[in-house]
Amino acid sequence: MCHLGNPDRAPTFALWGDSHANALGPGMHHAARGLDTAGLLFFGSGCPALLGVDRPAREECRRFNREVNRTLQGEPGIGLIYLAGYWTVPMTGSGYDKRFFLIEDEQTTGRSPSENGRVFARGLGRTLDALADRRVVIIQDVPEVGSRFSKHLSDHFVRRAWLKIDGAAEPVYPLTEDPVEARLTALIAARKDKVHFLRIRPVLCSDNRCPLRIDGALVYRDGDHLSDYGSRLLAPLLSRSLSRNLPGGTGPLKNGSS
Repeated sequence: MCHLGNPDRAPTFALWGDSHANALGPGMHHAARGLDTAGLLFFGSGCPALLGVDRPAREECRRFNREVNRTLQGEPGIGLIYLAGYWTVPMTGSGYDKRFFLIEDEQTTGRSPSENGRVFARGLGRTLDALADRRVVIIQDVPEVGSRFSKHLSDHFVRRAWLKIDGAAEPVYPLTEDPVEARLTALIAARKDKVHFLRIRPVLCSDNRCPLRIDGALVYRDGDHLSDYGSRLLAPLLSRSLSRNLPGGTGPLKNGSS
């Protein structure tokens, strides 16, 4: 558990999730400080915010999420919860560097990538049920650069530093469709008055191109995690979301994001 924003303020929001939620921490911290508010970050590496869900050989995930929920239930002043994570992996069972990331719950009869989607839906449903008295914003995951991250950067620096090619193009990768956005938004559609979806990809990419560096600073630190700099690029969007969703806010953004 980490404190976000003004350390002298009582927390009014929380950010809960896996290492991708942690990577959003600098941006959320910066946004909260700018609004003179505070929140809490709860993250467990490899542990999406899915109550009652287990990962083989990672027993701490169920315990971690149970303890986060217990803490939040004891903090009625935290009225806004952001959920963030590497959604593709637990929903589909794989990512660019992970294969057979299988999850299960008490209803699982056999583990498989196809079963992951059903376990994910049940786990997310339990999380949202537990937070039924709060406003919840599910944050879209960042574009997955994958193994291209190292190749693009190495090619760039080889051209500039070793081959002395001036004006070498900054490394970029093409924006691909979010593989789970439709499924994720469908799961929360029935809860639209209390649960919203925040799209962050338009901030990181434009014209279907996503830069790996902006103004000489790395946007990512590996194939699927934002750097601190990349996270802070999201601060204006996160600030608007906090302003609209904290008590007294105006609700979801007009473009359908929260």
